[in-house]
Amino acid sequence: MPKIIEYPIASMKKSLELAQAVDELGGNTIVEMCAEKLGKQVSGGFQQIIQSAVKYDFITRKKGSLATTPLFKEIKLAYNEDEKKKLQQRAFLNVPLFKKLCERFNSHKIPIQHFDKLLMREYGVNDNMASRIKKHFIDGAKETGLMSPDNKITLDNEPCETSDNNNFQSTENIQRKNEALSSKSSYTIKIDGPGINSVVSITDESDLAIANFILQKIEEKLKTKQEAKTESHD
Repeated sequence: MPKIIEYPIASMKKSLELAQAVDELGGNTIVEMCAEKLGKQVSGGFQQIIQSAVKYDFITRKKGSLATTPLFKEIKLAYNEDEKKKLQQRAFLNVPLFKKLCERFNSHKIPIQHFDKLLMREYGVNDNMASRIKKHFIDGAKETGLMSPDNKITLDNEPCETSDNNNFQSTENIQRKNEALSSKSSYTIKIDGPGINSVVSITDESDLAIANFILQKIEEKLKTKQEAKTESHD
């Protein structure tokens, strides 16, 4: 009986793009609004990206709401590329299958030629998904620096820490980021209520369309609620 191991159907890159969209929408939003932000339909493919972003620990999903995680926020606020890569490595290794593969091939080259067959035979990856998972693993491992150009895996067991020289800058950097976010060059709308807590920054017509989309959803819910009340009184 094949082993049951979770693995992301979407790439790490697409998962990060989705988390960034959630972050730009206030860090907490609904699925439909996130899809609108990315110009996508709420289809099976989009749901796969959401599920993958959850596996990497970029976002959390509760019913129809999406929210960024502390790990994503650390990546977003990384001081330099080295720190960012270490944090992305942590995200990559959050996937059980990817962690097992990295531990197995640590200090060795992965067998590229038959890697998809290895995934199917030894790790229970679905036959139809093996080639895609192979690509996600290789691309993600190289992007995060866990794999060298010659396909050798090297695990860095040192914890990701911010140096003391950088710590004193944190307050100043955060203040600057907040000042940039509060720029008067755009309009900001905050919508808070049952199942939604989002901040929309409007700089062009596409952002306005997203705000209108949310308001339409709220209007539909209010109409449904009112109709239910009316029927209960009849």
